[in-house]
Amino acid sequence: MRHLDLEIFNFRNFEKLKLEFSQGLNIFIGSNGQGKTNLLEALYLTTQGHSFRPAETPMFIRHDKEQSILRSHILK
Repeated sequence: MRHLDLEIFNFRNFEKLKLEFSQGLNIFIGSNGQGKTNLLEALYLTTQGHSFRPAETPMFIRHDKEQSILRSHILK
């Protein structure tokens, strides 16, 4: 299974993000608190339907918004 892309709207600390992944290795680099783990959580949610963190659904939604949206195209 391979993620081709990912779109995030109002998920945790991300307001809006669109990524396209390469066929090879994809590396996420950033300072502490920049959202690397949140990005991995979004990828996990799109394939598994639940988080790897012990969290309730309202915790996924950006603090000042009413809903969040995750979209991903996956190649099986």
